[in-house]
Amino acid sequence: MSSVLLLGNGFNNSLQNFIEDERLREDIQQVIELWHALDERLGENFSESDLERVYEAFDVLRMLKFFEKNEVYKSCFNELQNAVDSELANTIWDIVEGFVNLETNGFYIRLADYLNRSLFRIFLPFQAVNNNKVCIYTTNYDGIAEIVLAYDPNEEDERRRIKLPDMFGWCHEKYNCFSQSNFIRDYEEPKLLHLHGSYKFYYYNRLSIKLKRSYINEFKQFEEPIIILNAPRLKERQIMRYPVLDAYFSSFQFDLKRYNKLVIWGQSLRSDPHILETIKKSLGEKKKEVEKKKDRFEFEIVIINLEDELENIVRSIKQKLGNGLSRKIKFNQISANERTFINLLREALNP
Repeated sequence: MSSVLLLGNGFNNSLQNFIEDERLREDIQQVIELWHALDERLGENFSESDLERVYEAFDVLRMLKFFEKNEVYKSCFNELQNAVDSELANTIWDIVEGFVNLETNGFYIRLADYLNRSLFRIFLPFQAVNNNKVCIYTTNYDGIAEIVLAYDPNEEDERRRIKLPDMFGWCHEKYNCFSQSNFIRDYEEPKLLHLHGSYKFYYYNRLSIKLKRSYINEFKQFEEPIIILNAPRLKERQIMRYPVLDAYFSSFQFDLKRYNKLVIWGQSLRSDPHILETIKKSLGEKKKEVEKKKDRFEFEIVIINLEDELENIVRSIKQKLGNGLSRKIKFNQISANERTFINLLREALNP
């Protein structure tokens, strides 16, 4: 039974607990803390859900008739919304710069070297991914998943050590490009895709590009980072602006329909209603197709997270799916507190 693996920031937390090297633990903590960049610009403990309320307030203000009749009010309102949009854009650039600094300071090289020297390499994850046809999706912007799940230390050419495709291909000395032909090439293969973008992805000259490592420091010359950080209800609209992310979600939906297992590791889905909606739509269509053929619908959802988060995540998924669909699905909860990182990997990658 092949499976789909969906990773969130909790995956990085699990890895940090496995690492004994203090410098690497500090680096991973920096990665985790970059997720809280909104706090620094917009307020302590400010979240994407709080941003939702800000944009809802803007919508309510637009409905007030006297706003339309008063140019001063309209001007102030536009200035306020532009300020919020600008701070959000600057936050994204801050996040990108933080990740670029980590890479240029050798974080990923040190992480790969550490894992290669540890017992971790007895179990080569990218081989398990290929053998078991696991398709990996992540909402993280960093490259930790590539090092943990797709890295081949035995590959002599360091440019080819990441073994799982991402629908990008060569088009320029400094960057690779997403294209429809690459999408078709990788569609049915085991792969590792960033649903919410990456610090290496940019929208440039109407192309979705991915910077190569040697040119990662030149990121500021490109037009727009492809990173989804916004109010939850606005994320889907933002994703559709970028062909590569739109394609990633099509692939996610396709894999959910053809496989029988979804593993959600370290992702609460609290701020990602569009992902929950994709899961609901895909499994609903899969159930109809299976039952139309008079076959039995079988699907398993495995949740890997902290002990105190598990019940809430399962409850929110069941609520979204509805009773009719939820009753047909087997739910399995695994506490990240009680398993070693390698055992969690085995659970996630083996059928």
